Amino acid sequence: MLAKSTPDQLLEYQNFKSLEKSDVQIVVRKNDTIVYSSADLSKKSLLVHQPNYEMNNLNMRGTIDNQGDLFRYIKFDYLYSDGSEGSFMVLQSENSYTEILQKWGALIIGAVLLFGVLVIGLLSYFVARSVIRPIVHLKEGAEKIEAGNLDFEMEEPKGKNEISTLITTFEQMRIRLKKIARSPRTI
Repeated sequence: MLAKSTPDQLLEYQNFKSLEKSDVQIVVRKNDTIVYSSADLSKKSLLVHQPNYEMNNLNMRGTIDNQGDLFRYIKFDYLYSDGSEGSFMVLQSENSYTEILQKWGALIIGAVLLFGVLVIGLLSYFVARSVIRPIVHLKEGAEKIEAGNLDFEMEEPKGKNEISTLITTFEQMRIRLKKIARSPRTI
């Protein structure tokens, strides 16, 4: 690789045009100056968003923003013969899905989670209301019977589920108890 063996030749950028393709861009920097960049790129934006220089080349890959367009990059950092820092970067346009996810991913995930929490909350509310209200009504009826009051009627159950059946059976039991309590006792 040219950057590894003779990096000063990278300052003569006549050969880069042959490397560029429609979706591949080239950037060469020396210290904090962009020495060469493909025609489609904004040098000003590259200077603002350029990755940090690092001689050990541990973070060679990443994403860079160039005037709102996202590019994946591979970079190689090196030293010029005068000791100044240099970087050679190959940039490729991100596809639209990746770009959308990188720009809006956290917001999209947050909105989906918030929507999920709201749906679960509403479902929990309506299920609890449809289960707990009849059970509380049954409890109140049992307390009235315990106090000796059989002169009330249970509310007509809605639906045909286990709780409705329980309420109907409880009302039938209350009616029988009331008949038994009013009938003369024979011994």
